[in-house]
Amino acid sequence: KDGETSPLVDVGATAAAAKVGVEDADDGGEYHKGLGTEFKFPGDAKKLREASKIKLWTAYLRAHGRHLTLARYPQCTRLIQVGLPNRLRGEMWETLSGSLYLRFANPDVYHSILKEHDGKTSMSTEEIEKDLNRSLPEYAAYQTEQGISSLRRVLTAYSWKNPELGYCQAMNILTAALLIYMSEEQAFWLLEVLCDRLLPGYYSPSMHGTLLDQRVFEALVQRCLPLIHDHFTSVDVQLQVASLPWFLSLFINSMPLIFAFRVIDCFFAMGPKVLFQVGSLSMSLTPHFSLAILKINGEKLLEIQDDGAFIHLMRDYFGSLGDSAHPNSSDPRVKNITNFQELLLVAFREFSIITDDTIISERKRFRANVTSTLESFSKRAAIRNLKFTGRFSKDQCGAIYDLLFKAIWEEPPRGNGVTGSVDSTGRPETRISMNTFKQFLSYVVSWARNEVIVSNGFQQRIQRDVVDHALINRLFYSWDYSGKGALSLQDIVMGLEGVMFNDLMSNIEWFFTLHDKDKDGSLSKDEVLQLSESLLFIFRNERGDAYLGAVSRFMTNAF
Repeated sequence: KDGETSPLVDVGATAAAAKVGVEDADDGGEYHKGLGTEFKFPGDAKKLREASKIKLWTAYLRAHGRHLTLARYPQCTRLIQVGLPNRLRGEMWETLSGSLYLRFANPDVYHSILKEHDGKTSMSTEEIEKDLNRSLPEYAAYQTEQGISSLRRVLTAYSWKNPELGYCQAMNILTAALLIYMSEEQAFWLLEVLCDRLLPGYYSPSMHGTLLDQRVFEALVQRCLPLIHDHFTSVDVQLQVASLPWFLSLFINSMPLIFAFRVIDCFFAMGPKVLFQVGSLSMSLTPHFSLAILKINGEKLLEIQDDGAFIHLMRDYFGSLGDSAHPNSSDPRVKNITNFQELLLVAFREFSIITDDTIISERKRFRANVTSTLESFSKRAAIRNLKFTGRFSKDQCGAIYDLLFKAIWEEPPRGNGVTGSVDSTGRPETRISMNTFKQFLSYVVSWARNEVIVSNGFQQRIQRDVVDHALINRLFYSWDYSGKGALSLQDIVMGLEGVMFNDLMSNIEWFFTLHDKDKDGSLSKDEVLQLSESLLFIFRNERGDAYLGAVSRFMTNAF
């Protein structure tokens, strides 16, 4: 009966664990288990009908395999919608998401990363420390050093494995939830799958994946729930004030944990479309769930007049998910249907038209617009954060920014040129290496490129090729004010400002100093020769040979 002890629930029952078990041993003979085995799983086992679920899953796994051999028949999806048993949840999440394959293919990688970076710090580790005590503080494990340490290790290891992404807020909530049901190594690889494949761009600095799906969700609301969409537009209520946290935390921060985990079960089984379906009904999770949330609360939503009332209504609804959806019904079976069960029903029946192809198509439709908006925001932020612009106007700084990122697109940075570094104040910044600088300079000055007219017999075009010369190298290192071997936007603005607004004598002095390698205030014979070569290089495309005579006279006078 529900609530009674089952052989599968008893962690100490080795025979049962070997049979179908709940915590299998890995190749090293160690059990993979989450914090829930020690600090208890959320919810009441009897009310959640854990024993009945385990019996159903025991029969399915015996018949259709387990782990790498699991065969997913329609019955598997139906069982997942009913709910995974707590002691099988971590295992099934790993299997359904595919992170199990990554863990098997990369043995000991997680522990090696921790060992290699032991004692090291970064901007990401500092941000992680700030958020540790804000990660599911209501759960007992995260009121102890054991739980906090596990969370710290997983987030830190992932930030070192993927330094370009590092750490983003909301990753702590997601990882804290995973660790309730999974070991640290399992959670680490599942986090990799979530950030890289299932929710790409959700946890990046720009959150472009989340913002894109918000646009998709708004479009689905307009299509499926036009009355709600029109009302929100008329009273200027923003869907994102409530739906953004739903998508970012997969409802973990919005719903009671026992219900949020049911949504995550469906998410791993059926993919991101689930978020949209749920949101339509109650406007929370994926498209299915989010649409379902809105529809169920449709009448009340048509009465709200501001964002605050919208958030308050959603909070009250999520708090009532365990209550009866039909408290006044005379039929006991109907009366026992909870608001959460009704949410699932609406999400998967009424919004089954929301398919993976629907989401992919809508993402394609809005991707360019979202990307353009983010690029415009990034450009304004980068120009605003410049400490020195000299005599350049904002528009001119914007033009430099555009050419810089055009060069990065054409010739991505190599070596020391990285796009995920931070400046002295901790702000993210982009730096370019020598190869990208040459591409950038070819857009700015004609002598940094070769131009050849190419004809195919029908039409002609100008082919521009980037050139290589010691002068360009000197410029690069001269403008590397921070000595990092890579140039930032600030370095380039300062470098250009030091040349473009000078009078003739100031530029002569600048050119002289550029070739004064030892900075002793005078040029040696070799340095004069190098300066002459630079002049010949700059004027090589000039018509006639007047410049040759000028350089020759200069060398004669110098020697």
